[in-house]
Amino acid sequence: MRMNGTKRSVAGAAFGRRELLLGLVVAGSFTLACWRTRSGPVITPEAVGAVAMVPPDGFEPALREAVRAASSELIRQGDSPADFYAEVRKTPEGEIVLQLWHSDAFRPENRDTVGNPGGKCRTMYFDPGTHRIVRELRWQ
Repeated sequence: MRMNGTKRSVAGAAFGRRELLLGLVVAGSFTLACWRTRSGPVITPEAVGAVAMVPPDGFEPALREAVRAASSELIRQGDSPADFYAEVRKTPEGEIVLQLWHSDAFRPENRDTVGNPGGKCRTMYFDPGTHRIVRELRWQ
């Protein structure tokens, strides 16, 4: 990681302090969740507060537009929204953050895997003002 003014550049992408910190917290939370389950039960969507993305009816109405936008983005990238679970929350600033867990993260054979099994778990940010996904971070 190299310093680039007040932004940090990681693998060619610029992130502000807040995004970088959130990315580290998300990655750290996932690592901690995996570490806690190393000899215990397999981690589940319910354990992390995630709901199947398809259909979006499992989310409160105010968040469904964000879930639909994330589903469209996943399809655009060649992934299937049916393979993902989402934990969705609204920030005090009004942005909607979607923690997207790929179903591979919950497979029994990945119980002892630290990190992002399959490389498909990610965080997307939805801006209700523009009705679009405005950025994405892949979990490490």
